[in-house]
Amino acid sequence: MSYEFAHSTEDYFEVLQLRKDNYRWAQASSPTLRLEELGDERDARANLLIARHRGKCVGSLRIIFPGPNDRLEQSEHVALPNSFPPKEDIAEVTRICIDPEYRKGDLMLGMLKQALLTVLQNNRSWIVGCAEDNLLPYYQAIGATGTDLKYQWQLGDVTHNLTVILFDIVDYLNQVGVSQAAWSLIAPDILTFASHNGIPISTIHFHSPCKTKPAQ
Repeated sequence: MSYEFAHSTEDYFEVLQLRKDNYRWAQASSPTLRLEELGDERDARANLLIARHRGKCVGSLRIIFPGPNDRLEQSEHVALPNSFPPKEDIAEVTRICIDPEYRKGDLMLGMLKQALLTVLQNNRSWIVGCAEDNLLPYYQAIGATGTDLKYQWQLGDVTHNLTVILFDIVDYLNQVGVSQAAWSLIAPDILTFASHNGIPISTIHFHSPCKTKPAQ
């Protein structure tokens, strides 16, 4: 499995095709649904991670580093409390999509590792996303925390019941609230990367967001 960020129109359309082939709401929509309808304006300022197997796009997610004046995607659906992490500490990870043939392996963990490394490179300490109710236990098992922020999102003929989730990277790397199995699969590589690059995990310093390449 290899990982890269989309850098061309062709890459982006592969991501859109993956979404069209696998999102439930896209499958339930009209067969005339255009690829462009699987994207939105946030894609344009996102790091779009692509997982490839033998050249084929089999997984993707997007990472956005919001600025102080940007509106978080989750705030479009639910009011975020004052206790929510500040924007300059946050990376939004959304639009996770995996080819069904690869969902029983470790692709999700591999993509999460790449996302965590990328977020760490950008000196953010929180990941914010959402999970459908049936997938919430999985995300909690790999270190995410479910909140009491819930909403419904209607896409096409499909209603999504979603929970806002938070991922505290420092807690994760210190194995707080994550299973030994999940920690062992992801954290050692991240800690090695941080050590080699002189990044103190417990005292992350923040700076402006930037585009970045996948860390290996």
